[in-house]
Amino acid sequence: MCEPVSIGLAGLSIASNIMQTSEARKQSRAQQAAVQQDTAQQMELMKAQALQISNQADQQKSEAALAIMRAQASAALAAAEGGVSGNSVAVQQNDIGWQGSKNLAQIEANKAATLMQNQLDARGIATRGQSKINEIQSSTPTWIGTGLRIGANLGSSYLDWNYRNPGKPNPVGQWVRKQFN
Repeated sequence: MCEPVSIGLAGLSIASNIMQTSEARKQSRAQQAAVQQDTAQQMELMKAQALQISNQADQQKSEAALAIMRAQASAALAAAEGGVSGNSVAVQQNDIGWQGSKNLAQIEANKAATLMQNQLDARGIATRGQSKINEIQSSTPTWIGTGLRIGANLGSSYLDWNYRNPGKPNPVGQWVRKQFN
């Protein structure tokens, strides 16, 4: 009468371990998919932000170039109206051009630095996403681990039976021998 009960409990333990592992692995896959989706969305936002940064810098450069042309035209007109010509007008035009070029270079440098920071942020997002996935994977039970846990439970039951019932045949041990012999 005891043998079927012991065998039934062992079978129930095995089934329970398998179901727990299966459910944990299913939850792990769902968590990994959620992390991947979140990371992909954040990366898309970073791409959109990079495009916005680039467009904004291009707009600033266009406005700065237009401002240079207006300043040079205003200076030339003022010089012509005042009857000034020669080297002083050329020096003034060169100075306006130099200041404008310096402004354009600063806009381009700011754009490059901001885009570089954007790329570093995107790498950080990708790294954090992969780290979360690795963490999920490392905490997910494996089938090998489940098998070892089942074996440990069966071994524990076998030893417990032998301790409580010295000299009697062990039903769990007999069941295991039947399965693997």
